[in-house]
Amino acid sequence: MMFNILDKVLKIGLKMGVDQIEVYGALSRRKYVELEKSEVKIASISSRSGIGVRVFKNKSIGFSFTEDFSEKSLENVIRRAIAAASIRNREEFLKGFTEPAKIPSVKDTYFKDTEELSLEDITDNALHMRDIALDKDKRVKAISGGISVSFSERYLKNSLGVELYSKGTWASASLFVVAEEIGTTSSGFDFQSERNHILLKYDEIALNAVDHAVKQLNPKKIMGGDMDVVIAPLALSSILATTFGRAVCADNVQEKRSFLAGLKNKKIANEILTIVDDPLMPGGIATRSFDGEGVPSRTLNLIENGILKSYLYDNYRAQREGIESTGHASRGYSSEPYISTSNLIINVKDQDTFENIISDIGNGVYIRWVIGAHTANMITGEFSVALGEAYHIKNGEIAYSLKEAMLGGNVKELLNKIIVMDRDVKKIGSFISGSIKFSKLKIST
Repeated sequence: MMFNILDKVLKIGLKMGVDQIEVYGALSRRKYVELEKSEVKIASISSRSGIGVRVFKNKSIGFSFTEDFSEKSLENVIRRAIAAASIRNREEFLKGFTEPAKIPSVKDTYFKDTEELSLEDITDNALHMRDIALDKDKRVKAISGGISVSFSERYLKNSLGVELYSKGTWASASLFVVAEEIGTTSSGFDFQSERNHILLKYDEIALNAVDHAVKQLNPKKIMGGDMDVVIAPLALSSILATTFGRAVCADNVQEKRSFLAGLKNKKIANEILTIVDDPLMPGGIATRSFDGEGVPSRTLNLIENGILKSYLYDNYRAQREGIESTGHASRGYSSEPYISTSNLIINVKDQDTFENIISDIGNGVYIRWVIGAHTANMITGEFSVALGEAYHIKNGEIAYSLKEAMLGGNVKELLNKIIVMDRDVKKIGSFISGSIKFSKLKIST
């Protein structure tokens, strides 16, 4: 049915005199159970569908969207897109939309059992996590969290001959635990996201959340200074996603909003570091065979042996430089394409076990997650974050949890201070990394 709607929009648009037209359609269904105060607060099923229309006319692009598929609505959405194009500046470098090309295949992105998982089963799994957490430790006083299972289809068609379809499933579970002991409280959490719901480890999520909460009871202060720091994938993803992940996007580079502007093919990190953007990774949360504009997906080295090798492009920013898109346009039907990373993989040549990495530190800090990474300065690369969950490393052991501590620095300096990575790699959504040890980072209290 959706392709019939897309066909109709293309025909109407061409009759209205546009030079080119593109239609992106999407349908999604979500089943969600939320826990609050250890009880089920929400158990819901929702669905959405709509189309986004872009027109190319007189070297300008206009956009509009609708969730109403009636004949009148389809005509109106095209008129709105044409009107938007007419008030935008004419840009001579624009060539229009994507030409047809061979699309690669991807693996493990859709699972029928996940799409069909019942709300009753989802509720049972959420309550199971709750019960595991409550039984684990009597100091657990409150639990919140939930499970979300979603399915989506996306359709793309344009007047140049592109006609593409994909579908996918996603499942995620999280638990947030509050622990109390002798008048003091602390919290801990854990979560997991997968394409296939059977990969979710509900017991492990619950036990980890309790463990993190209990470990943070009675935190202590430490003396600040420059010291070796081990940053877990969860904290590292927050810091790098809001700094490097945005700075490597061509729109920010071209508008001089990025600390990476002008640094392509230059050394910006320790030579043991390689960062790969891989939209073809089997089972990845952001895995896709084509991007939001129909450009074929491909694996791309962003940093290779410490050298910045590429920025991320959509069609607009690539055409502005007279090059090809890297296939990094993201979108929903209600938005124009924007540039973003896919599966971001951190590779460090020097690797060891987590235990060995910690045992080699006399006085340092282990950071699991941080607060305030969104405030980082993308233009300079500077950041300052509060340590949401962190521990003092003393004489080669994790000693106790910390309070009122912060980590600050510059992303380029951070990437140059990498020493070694834990070979036990974790997936934090679409961010893939092990815990990494850095030399002499600034901890303040």
